[in-house]
Amino acid sequence: MKKKLYRSMCAVACGTIFLTALVSLLVCYGLIETQIKETIRNECYLVAAGLNDTADEEAYFEELAKPLPETGRLSVIAPDGTVMYDSVADEAAMENHADREEFKEALSTGEGEAQRRSFTLGQSTYYCAVRLNNGSVVRVAYYAESFFSMFFSILPAILLLILVVIAVSLLLSHRVTEEIVKPVTKAADRLDLNGTDSPYEELTPFFQKIHAQHEEIRAHMETIREDQKTLRLIMENMSEGLILLAADQRILMHNHSAEELLDAPACDYSGQPFVALARNAVLHDAVNSALNGKSSAVNIDSRDRIVRCYISPVTDHGALNGVLLFLLDETAQYRAEQIRAEFSANVSHELKTPLTSISGFAELLKNGMVDAAQVPEFAQTIYDEAQRLLVLIGDIMRLSRIEEQEGKLADRVNLLTMAKGVCASMKQEAEEHQVTLSCGGTDQIVNGDFGMLRELIQNLCQNAVRYNRAGGKVAVTVANTDGRVSLTVADTGIGIAKEDQGRVFERFYRVDKSRSKDTGGTGLGLSIVKHIVEYHGGEISLESEPGKGTVITVLL
Repeated sequence: MKKKLYRSMCAVACGTIFLTALVSLLVCYGLIETQIKETIRNECYLVAAGLNDTADEEAYFEELAKPLPETGRLSVIAPDGTVMYDSVADEAAMENHADREEFKEALSTGEGEAQRRSFTLGQSTYYCAVRLNNGSVVRVAYYAESFFSMFFSILPAILLLILVVIAVSLLLSHRVTEEIVKPVTKAADRLDLNGTDSPYEELTPFFQKIHAQHEEIRAHMETIREDQKTLRLIMENMSEGLILLAADQRILMHNHSAEELLDAPACDYSGQPFVALARNAVLHDAVNSALNGKSSAVNIDSRDRIVRCYISPVTDHGALNGVLLFLLDETAQYRAEQIRAEFSANVSHELKTPLTSISGFAELLKNGMVDAAQVPEFAQTIYDEAQRLLVLIGDIMRLSRIEEQEGKLADRVNLLTMAKGVCASMKQEAEEHQVTLSCGGTDQIVNGDFGMLRELIQNLCQNAVRYNRAGGKVAVTVANTDGRVSLTVADTGIGIAKEDQGRVFERFYRVDKSRSKDTGGTGLGLSIVKHIVEYHGGEISLESEPGKGTVITVLL
């Protein structure tokens, strides 16, 4: 704006100056020309008056011609046009001047003027002629170059004046431009203020409008910043991964969860190609499909996780603008599905075995294919299998209730007292397995569910007794370990192999399936124990070596 305004003002000023100078020069030239013509006319009349009063014309001519400038010329012409005297040329060699315009006009009116190119001198000349009393004509001439010489003599001064005026005009134009633009520049620098003073009242509405628009833009920008902040907070607090790609597969937005799910180093990938964040070929194929307008969903195996990625094209009025990727960690769901499938298969198997026995023996009894002496034996088998089935169903229902129960730890339990009570109740079972069961430690109070904690101790003790050897030992210890209550059950039983230790807490998993059948276990005891520990926010660990025994520690 400033440059354009300055150039416009300079152009107007210079144009005005040049036009003024041109008109002034023309006027000056006209005035000079008029003055010179008037001077020549007066001089011609003075010469004519002198000739009319003198008797010796020849001597008068000689004296009169001396002061004539080099640009001047004096001639006397007879009434018939013959040149009687000329101060410049040889009158004898000159042609007849009867046809000269100023001569004919002077003969007829007494005075004549003309301007033409002189044939004698070869220059443009101005003539003034006056008729004498004797009928002759006196003529005074000045070369036209004299006009220009006078004009050009003052031209340098005029040009200098023009240059000075132009310089002053440029300076004033610059200052005026600064004064005009200064309030606008000041307003641009102070748009955050309520008002901007202006020396021009015409600019006040403009400033008011600009200020109003600035406030509106600032409000919109603040809203956009808040929306971006909210969006960023939502994205960063999402457990799901979110990635937005441009049409050229550059990353526009992403959150930290996406980096974790794709096993990418934590950094700002904005503006980088998608390959910098993910190097999975299946995922890149899905992104390319999305860029062609096709949505898809793929699974990505990332370390020990299963990541489900949904890829969709982002369009605006039919035009493809980018790709949106939504990543979900479905590891827990996948494992739950596996556990559910295994549980269903195990439950079916565990239920099928006793039911098959019950059904088979019942069918033999029904068809009378059993001797009377064998009926009590078959009935006992049916009863045992039914009891085994009831225990299994009870454990399954118990495990389900623990998973569904809400965490209300309202009971204050002395874990040592409870452990001693459990050991006392199992004394007979321990004696049957020829196992010595002992309990010791310090009184430790915990908040929890009384029934669940008792079941936890009982299941651990039952496993330690049933999977022990004759003459073995089971020691239950309650103590405080690093500020937490610990319950330790150590036995000298068969032990657990290294490859089985990570699975003993799974449902229906048995280390020795043949021995489990003999002991009457359902394979859910340790799974129930683990769920009770997790329900109380605790931790459970296992140390074991085949043939040397097992130590299970619970921290609450």
